[in-house]
Amino acid sequence: MKLANKLLELRKKKGISQEELAEKIEVTRQTISNWETGETSPNLEQAAKLSQFYQVSLDELVGNDIQNIALAKMSNVEKLAGIMITILKVLGVLFLLYLILMIVGGILFMVVRKSPQESFIQKSELTCTLQEKDYVITIESDGLYNCSNCDADLHDRLESYVNFDDIENSMNNIQTEFISLGGTCK
Repeated sequence: MKLANKLLELRKKKGISQEELAEKIEVTRQTISNWETGETSPNLEQAAKLSQFYQVSLDELVGNDIQNIALAKMSNVEKLAGIMITILKVLGVLFLLYLILMIVGGILFMVVRKSPQESFIQKSELTCTLQEKDYVITIESDGLYNCSNCDADLHDRLESYVNFDDIENSMNNIQTEFISLGGTCK
């Protein structure tokens, strides 16, 4: 809004005549008329008196919209702060989820984990006697087969009965073989 229009609006809003206003700010009625028609403008001292009389800032009097500019800037700062807070919240939630997963994973690793030797390896041992000679046969599910005191022929013969997936049946077959040869097993 132009200064002239603003001055006219403020005077009418206050409900006073040009003469009354001229008297209050110590100028002539013609000066007030010239300001309101836009022929002249008040100097800084006169504008300050008008501002005081109407109880408005000089910026508002001359039409500078400083308040809206400040509000717009404040609004932008608030929006940016809101975005930053949202980002920090998301990062915080992601960090907490990461920590929870790490803790649960650590607990599961410690509790569920078993040593392969304890869990999966089966071992069976058989002591047999043949012609007054003792033989100890060992089979483990990890692929170990051993026959102490066995010569190559007996070793190979017994090894043909070994099935690492069924150790119990393998030992029964080896025991049957020793008995068929005239030996005994314990």
